[in-house]
Formats: sequence, C-alpha cells, structure tokens
Amino acid sequence: MGPGSEAVKIGTYHRAKSLDFGHVCVPDRNRFPEPRRVTESTEAYNERTQLERRALYVAITRARDSLWAGIRAEPAPGNTGAGEVGPLA
Repeated sequence: MGPGSEAVKIGTYHRAKSLDFGHVCVPDRNRFPEPRRVTESTEAYNERTQLERRALYVAITRARDSLWAGIRAEPAPGNTGAGEVGPLA
C-alpha cells in the first residue's frame, strides 16, 4: 500500500481486486444482476448473473471501514429521470 491520500479514487470492480479501501461506494446496487436480455439463453443468463454477483462481491469486500450501497429508484412512467422540469404554468 502506498502513501495515504485525501483524493477520491474511482475504479472498476475488476481493478479493485486484492486491494482494500477505507470507504467503498457501490452505486445502483439494485441493478445487479441486470435483467435477462431478450436474445439471451437461460444458460447464458445464469452464467452472466453469476459473474456479475462475483464482481459485486469483490466490490463490497474491498471496504475496510464503511460500505455505501445506493439504490436508484426507477423514474415514474413518462419521466426520463433526467432532471426534467415540467411546463411552466
């Protein structure tokens, strides 16, 4: 482990393997595993979800002091969730 830093480090689950961090943030936790794709066979879906769960396990076990797992709410029907502002009255 190198010298400490106050900088925020952002990386992928794969690059974090075998490392540890004081605090870990896992955004969009509820999007793992992703839903089955239309063109995906059952066997392919099962294999992909297993790989996604392993990656998530790696991510959550990198935290030494704290882990934050976010859940993104789905936008309401008709709303893109992109910070839209309705029409002015």
